[in-house]
Amino acid sequence: MKSYKKGLSGADVLVLHKKPKGGSLTPEQKEENKIQSSQRIPVEHGYARIKYHAIFRGPYNGTADELDTELGIVATVYNWNRL
Repeated sequence: MKSYKKGLSGADVLVLHKKPKGGSLTPEQKEENKIQSSQRIPVEHGYARIKYHAIFRGPYNGTADELDTELGIVATVYNWNRL
């Protein structure tokens, strides 16, 4: 059985199973957690690569349009390096 909760945008978000107090997860729950975690890893690595760039290390002082442009450039460079 999968666990969902509402995300910030109102969409259902799949969450990992938590171990109950004094109990343990079933093998099925452990397997679901493992699958979900393995799917999340590439996304988390992508965020880490974007945050690596100096522009995203501290507070951002530009406009929203500039941020969109700069984030697009960083994402393009990241994807280019993956080829």
